[in-house]
Amino acid sequence: IAKYSGVGFMSDVFFASFKITNFFRKILAEGTFFAAFVPSFTKILNEQGKVKLSIFSSSVFSIMFYVVLIITIVFEIFMEQITAFTSPGFLSDESKFLLTVEISRILFWYFILIVGASIISGLLNTVKKFTYYAIIPVFLNISLVAFILLFQNSFKTFAHTLAYGVLIGGIMQFCVAYIGCVKEGFRIRIYLPSKKIFKPEVIATFKKMFPAMIAGGLSQINTLLDLILGSMVASGVSYLYFVDRIFYLPTASIGTAIGIVVLPML
Repeated sequence: IAKYSGVGFMSDVFFASFKITNFFRKILAEGTFFAAFVPSFTKILNEQGKVKLSIFSSSVFSIMFYVVLIITIVFEIFMEQITAFTSPGFLSDESKFLLTVEISRILFWYFILIVGASIISGLLNTVKKFTYYAIIPVFLNISLVAFILLFQNSFKTFAHTLAYGVLIGGIMQFCVAYIGCVKEGFRIRIYLPSKKIFKPEVIATFKKMFPAMIAGGLSQINTLLDLILGSMVASGVSYLYFVDRIFYLPTASIGTAIGIVVLPML
């Protein structure tokens, strides 16, 4: 991205849009989800077996699907107001602001895909199948690189190219996780909204999620402030994003990997 867009109008638009999606991804998926649900998955697997774990996971998946779908629809409707709050510096440039709103609406559908992939990855980590979770991010990178190299002139703007690259990458991530899930003998389904999915053990697990969500939200305040302040400086959003990638490299490659492997054993 840095090579083909540098730092400027398009990179600012894309990163500002992607940060909105990532803000909620980090609160509702990944770290928050693993902290709350993987211990419950492990307990059910050890005590009741794979069949019960598949039913429990399907209930969790169904609830999360409906919650995330509602959030996505609300954000699609109010994305203009949300973008004005998260990127106030763009308001002085109408074309930049409107393009950010448009790209944000495209990218926010990635939220559903990555939450689904995270739930299935948590299930796979429970049975100590860590490879799937480890390779899932690779498919997002492959998709982005492919779209940049092959389709950068096929869409209205370079930001659109990146946005659709993320969406296709998200579909690939979910498919890889689901294939791994089926291969390991699990069947995850989406149940229709009913009392069936709100079992006591499911509700108890979701209650454990709220403290993790609060902690995750507090830790993401800095990210939100970076976006707000960065939008007020020329190319500020892009510079901060690239610096973040370097800053979090050791954490992502070492700390997160150790945490994911150890968590099911605790």
